[in-house]
Amino acid sequence: EFVFARHIYEYTFNLPYRDFPPYKTVLGYYLLSLPLFFFHSLLQPLFYIKGEIALINAGFIILCSLWATRFFDRKAVLFALLAVLANHTFLIYSADLRVDMLTSWLCLLMALCVLNHYFRLGGILFGIAFLVSQKALWYLVAIDGAMLICWLCNRSSSFSLRTLLIFNVTAVMPIALYVLGWSLIVGPSEVLYSLFYEAYIQAGIDWFIHIYLMCWEIALKRGPLLFLLWPLAFICLFEKSAEPSQLDRRLFLVSFASIALILFINYKQPFPYNFVLTVPAFFLLYAEFMTWFFMQKKVASGDPARSTLSLYFIYLMAFYIFWISVIIILFALNPINYLIALVPLLMSILLFLEKKTIRLSCFYVITIIMVAVGIVYPFYRLLVTSIHLNGNYQKKMIYLTASLLEKNEDYVGGVPFLYQKDQPIE
Repeated sequence: EFVFARHIYEYTFNLPYRDFPPYKTVLGYYLLSLPLFFFHSLLQPLFYIKGEIALINAGFIILCSLWATRFFDRKAVLFALLAVLANHTFLIYSADLRVDMLTSWLCLLMALCVLNHYFRLGGILFGIAFLVSQKALWYLVAIDGAMLICWLCNRSSSFSLRTLLIFNVTAVMPIALYVLGWSLIVGPSEVLYSLFYEAYIQAGIDWFIHIYLMCWEIALKRGPLLFLLWPLAFICLFEKSAEPSQLDRRLFLVSFASIALILFINYKQPFPYNFVLTVPAFFLLYAEFMTWFFMQKKVASGDPARSTLSLYFIYLMAFYIFWISVIIILFALNPINYLIALVPLLMSILLFLEKKTIRLSCFYVITIIMVAVGIVYPFYRLLVTSIHLNGNYQKKMIYLTASLLEKNEDYVGGVPFLYQKDQPIE
């Protein structure tokens, strides 16, 4: 975080592209730099920046949740929201001195706009998200891919080549204005090089590939349900009695979330703080899936509204359960996560068994497992972990370093713990 505090300080008091090559696009850093104009002590500005990020997060949580209730069941939105908020990576890293969480929120708003057929506004929001961080490109590919899949599967879909074109043209506009504005100040070559080529090179760096599995272990140990039940969401695509518009929405959201998650899994730098970029995918995926799931409680035994899949579905679920168990063993996850493997089994009974009492029992057991393992358990793990995260030792070391420095002295620390002072060697 001190590295990024240093970046924010540089953006505040120097001119990017001219005085230094920016690490990312600059919009997010300028937004986070506001406290530096009003507070000048050692650590106080950093706490205010984190407070600013927390307020931004709260605003987006309220806005996105209320908007989502236009499309999904309210209980489903509540579950999706709590499952995302309870996840270790969100609670620990969402207020980091980084721009990833802001990018993630803008991408979620973009997806909600597209879902509401506000394609121009969605494109503009993507452009703004890209100006916060180039990692927003994952969600551009996800949106484009999802709209294309919907159009290929159903030519009467509300997502067509025309809407795809409208979205992408408007998405380019904020980026073009950004390039033009900075090019007038420092010249186009520096801007284009930093914006595209350097970002492309950094995205392809594989220096950290040796810790790839370790990063995933850190993320999965504190709440794997979101990832492990992702494939189960595909079930809702086979509900034959659903309205065409509802099926269109389900196909779009499942495709959107799956493309985004596949791109994330293939990223060579899966540091735990990057997992906040999965928030749009998981929130919309589980809001849709849980909307479908809660509908199953109302479906009577033998009613054609139930999914009419073949017995191959049961074999597929058995294979799915096997791989959930393999992942739990491979990453040495807590044994409580074996309960997740029961969800596909119980879902099979819920869909195929005729007796209503047993089906209702399965519905309630699935609900209890998902709430317990997806929400209650991650919150508990965070409570246990947070006891040791007071930061007192680090703060004392920073104050000690600052007190030892005279007015014109430098220090070499590798990491810029004193973000407002230059190091002769970084």
